[in-house]
Amino acid sequence: MNNISPKIHGWPDLAIGWRYQIPLLLELGYRVVCPDIMGFGGTDAPKAPPESLAFYSFKRAADDVKELARQLGAARIVLGGHDWVCWLETLSSPTIWQY
Repeated sequence: MNNISPKIHGWPDLAIGWRYQIPLLLELGYRVVCPDIMGFGGTDAPKAPPESLAFYSFKRAADDVKELARQLGAARIVLGGHDWVCWLETLSSPTIWQY
């Protein structure tokens, strides 16, 4: 079993929303990572001009999760999410997800 499991929040939530699931996942041996997605929590928020909105797209969020996995040294991850997070799977490399 791959033990790295990023948990991605939906809209309009924050990473803190996973606080009740983390203890069980740690008990099960997962390394849990819960980042705030760009534009949420303490991350940067869009500014004018509108061209900067590309930084806050579903594709960009998918690429960010893929980069997070790379930086954690994971060839594959067990992704957890809700709401619009299902788009991450379709927009990023399908070879990284483990079910």
